Amino acid sequence: MGIEDLIKTIDTELLYLYETSQNKGSYKIFNFKSALESLGQLMLEEGYSQANTLKASDYTSVFNDLCRPLSELPHLHPKVVSCKYYELLKGIKLSEERIDIGITQSHSQYKESQLSKGDTFDHYFHMDINKWILNRLSFEEYIYKLLKKKRLNMAFSEGPTLNIAEQFFTVRLSKTQQNFLFEQLKNGGFISEDSDYNSFCHVFGGNQKPEQFKQLEWLKTKQLLRELLLPLKHSFISFPELRRQVPHYFTQSGGPLQLARNKTIPSIDSDTLSAIVAKLATL
Repeated sequence: MGIEDLIKTIDTELLYLYETSQNKGSYKIFNFKSALESLGQLMLEEGYSQANTLKASDYTSVFNDLCRPLSELPHLHPKVVSCKYYELLKGIKLSEERIDIGITQSHSQYKESQLSKGDTFDHYFHMDINKWILNRLSFEEYIYKLLKKKRLNMAFSEGPTLNIAEQFFTVRLSKTQQNFLFEQLKNGGFISEDSDYNSFCHVFGGNQKPEQFKQLEWLKTKQLLRELLLPLKHSFISFPELRRQVPHYFTQSGGPLQLARNKTIPSIDSDTLSAIVAKLATL
């Protein structure tokens, strides 16, 4: 397997990991470590072109991000920590029936080959990777690049006016966070009481878009929606892109809601939203 084919395989498996984490289906673990080691060796033998160097830096950043230990969760036992890779696998049925790069592994080899909390990947490529990492990509940012490149937006939207960034409308939220936010916004009179929960979880948290998606009716001012969305939007979505997407997700007075210019008008509702967002970060 050559460099291009191996890169294509790794990228396909990263997309598979992401998509399975969204639909909570069955997932066959892939030996990313073996693939990265093979890629590093091939790049060493063939020489590091600029394109290969940039790809190596991307992979180093992405896999470090997947395995970087998350902050300890205060509502759990203080020794309980996780990483992004573990979080992606939550709720997924795992299968060990997988042959990677043509190599069948024993059970012990299989366990050692898996991504684990605290793994680092700076040494997988035979170069000073820090000289080339100009923009350290997160896993989500790299997935966004792959999806955009492969023009897979039709798999996540219903019309040509929508694009792939919409699945990343907000940061990922856990089920607990989604439940909390849904109840707080509904009980506080920010969204209508008959709001569809599955549609809400697509907008807030990036769950798979339901077949019968229903836009959320926003009952407060446009400024307040702006104040809610800004701290929750994904870091790589610009505000103009956020503003463009809002009418696809929110309605007001029977029509698509368009965000207005920022108007700093302190209010009780503003304080309420700030408290909700602050609490959300602790769940």
